[in-house]
Amino acid sequence: AFYRQTALFEHASIASFHKFALELMQFGAPPSLLKKVQAAIQDEIEHAQMAFGIASELLGTSVGPHTMSIQPQLAQSLRELAVATFKEGAVGESIAVVLAANQRVKATEPAICAFLERVIADESKHAELAWETLRWCLEQDPSIAEALESIDLNEVVAPYRLSHFTAIPSLGILSGREHTKAVLQGLQNVVQPSLFTLLDAFH
Repeated sequence: AFYRQTALFEHASIASFHKFALELMQFGAPPSLLKKVQAAIQDEIEHAQMAFGIASELLGTSVGPHTMSIQPQLAQSLRELAVATFKEGAVGESIAVVLAANQRVKATEPAICAFLERVIADESKHAELAWETLRWCLEQDPSIAEALESIDLNEVVAPYRLSHFTAIPSLGILSGREHTKAVLQGLQNVVQPSLFTLLDAFH
């Protein structure tokens, strides 16, 4: 069940990155950013394939994606895009890396170890893409810094702190306590310092 949920999240990320590409194009982002988004889309497709494969193996039955109702609402302003990129990309992807790294320490199953190592490498690039996009947004409109400064980080990470799965260390599934600790570690050691560094450059 854990890896089925993981697979569905990875699958949904494919649509999120497609939406992100449209938003970047809408505001005239450079091709260099779009190229990295395109690479991220391929990463997420492969993550979903790997996670569905793991879930299918563990459950003993074929597991695949659900149908999706996709009606994307594109950001209406560069500020709105920047705030969403911070919450979903800079925070979400950074925490995903820290969680996967903590899972990898526990995991012993070869297929799961390979999956987590791939996630760590790729989601690190996706987090860098988010921070790079934020820098580009601030270069276009420095006043966006005010919107980023006003974000309640504890509120942003609250959904990531929840985990109702029982720990299975060999499968890389953390206990609720370990999960929460990793999320807070990502917030304190990665997100906050990176945000402060970024904003300092535009003060």
